[in-house]
Order: sequence, then structure tokens, then C-alpha cells
Amino acid sequence: MMCANSFASKLALPTKTPSSNGISVKLFVYDTGSDSGNFADVAKKPELKDMDLFIGPLYNANFIPVAKISKENNIPIVSPIAMNNKLLLGNVNVSKTTPSITTQVEQMANYVSQNYWKENIIIVNNPKGKDIAFVNAAKKIITDAAKDKNLSPADTVKVLTGIFGAATYLNSAKINIVLIPTSDPSVV
Repeated sequence: MMCANSFASKLALPTKTPSSNGISVKLFVYDTGSDSGNFADVAKKPELKDMDLFIGPLYNANFIPVAKISKENNIPIVSPIAMNNKLLLGNVNVSKTTPSITTQVEQMANYVSQNYWKENIIIVNNPKGKDIAFVNAAKKIITDAAKDKNLSPADTVKVLTGIFGAATYLNSAKINIVLIPTSDPSVV
């Protein structure tokens, strides 16, 4: 709850001082909590259909009903926390501020392949194996970039399972870039 209160108070800050550019803001803040049962009364408020923008709710259980109101009334809605892309499906009014893990991995791999393609790149797969899709995506992006530069992918990127043994892949003549694309917070 502290996170949500902090988020709401910071969002309200610009509306508390008169604007020099002539824009006025009328901000509605509803404390819905994480329980979708508490949200039922808020979802029935008639003023929701007249909003110009929704930011939140923070919790997925409450976000879905507001997204429905957003779709029915063509009102943009922003999810400030959710990383799941499923929120975007079927509603052109929905956007989110946090990219999915897949997007983060792809962007990381693009950055590495553009800026460190001459270096020693090591991709570490989580030994639990559930992140293999992320590892494969990163490897494909980096190896494709290596091929475009006429480099041998085998000389550019190495993939290993688990961090143990990574020292044998380190190269003292190059910068060593170690990527651990994972959705498991305990690994990172």
C-alpha cells in the first residue's frame, strides 16, 4: 500500500501548483487497494466515463474492469506497473510503462550486439531451464548481428547453463560481457 500511496502523491504534485502554461488538471484519485471486491463501488462511479485518461489501477484485478470502461468509452489507460503484454490485447487504448521481460531481453541483446560485437559475450542460462526462450532470443539476435559483420557466431557468443564454470569462458584479451536473461529475481 505504501507504494501505491507514494505513487499517487507524486502523481498529484504537479496539480498542486498553478501552471504557467495555462493547463488545468482535475485529478481523481481512488484508493482501490489490491482487493477487487473493494473496487466494485469505484467501478460504478459515473464520472469514470468522462475521464480523459486513466493511470492505473496498480493491481491487475482492478485494472481489467477499468480497461473495459476505457475500451467502451475510448479513453486512454496506462498501466504503470504490469509487464505482461496480454493487457494490450484487444484494446487500442491500453499502454504500459514497463516493457515485458521478452522486450527487455531483446533490447539488451540488441544493445550488446551493436556496442560490444567485438568482445567476448557469454550468455548464462538459468539452470532451472524456464528461461531458455529468453536465452535463445538473446543468442539469435547476437549471432545474427555477428553474421552481418562477417564474424563467426561461435567466436562471438557462448551459452552455458548456470554461472559455475563461466570463468573458463572469460577472455583476458577482450571485454567480457555476461548476460543472464531471466525472469527469476532470485537468480539476478
